Parts: sequence; C-alpha cells; structure tokens
Amino acid sequence: MSYNLHTYGAVDQNEKSVTVPPGSSGLTGKIKEALSKSGWKMAVRGGPRVTEGRLGDNTRLEQYDTFHTRYELILKWHQYDTCISNFSPALFYDITLIDNKTNSEVISLDGRGCEYVVVEKFTEAMNGTGQSQ
Repeated sequence: MSYNLHTYGAVDQNEKSVTVPPGSSGLTGKIKEALSKSGWKMAVRGGPRVTEGRLGDNTRLEQYDTFHTRYELILKWHQYDTCISNFSPALFYDITLIDNKTNSEVISLDGRGCEYVVVEKFTEAMNGTGQSQ
C-alpha cells in the first residue's frame, strides 16, 4: 500500500463547507460520511455558471463556475482487489481539495490502499494532522 499526500495550504476549520461529487457507494460514501461526522456542510452542485465581459470593438467574454461552498472535493477511485487484513476494498485513488475562495489546490492525496486507510489519511489531511510526503 502507498499514498502520496501533498498539502499546499491549511484547511480553514471555521468555514467547513464543501462541494462533493454525487453518490454514496464505495470511497465516495465513506469520505462523505467522514466529512459529515467532522461537522462539514456538503453540497452536491456548485453555483450558477457566469458569463462576464465587455461588449464593444474588442468584445471579451469570460465564463466561470461559481460555488456556494468554501471548498470543492474532486474524487476519483476504483477498486482493484480486496484487502486481506479486514476484507475492505483495495483501491487506486486520487483526491483533490480545492479552495474556491483562492482558486488554489489545498490537498492532494493519491495512491493505492485499503479503503479505511484512505479515509483515515484524508481525514488527517483535512484536520491538518497528516504529513506530506
């Protein structure tokens, strides 16, 4: 089992709101359960897509997504086996937490491992107790 944790900033524990992917199966459900237990407010969709700009000789329009939460969670995973130690799913995973206020990546966690260990490492990173590798 292996994991790569990179922290690029601290998670603001005073603004515990995050946009999460829909669904509740596998790692997605376990991560959302851990967030809920830690007091995080979750939303499944971001805010409206906005188009702004200037009209005139040199028209310039820009589009961007908006969010009603401080953070956005991007989560990719798939099961490749079963962990023998406790029969939990063995996963390849890639988790990214983005700060919507600063548009910066705060946490990146990827690797392969038992589902319960992935949730544990993610929770530690969110609480600022995980160690970057």
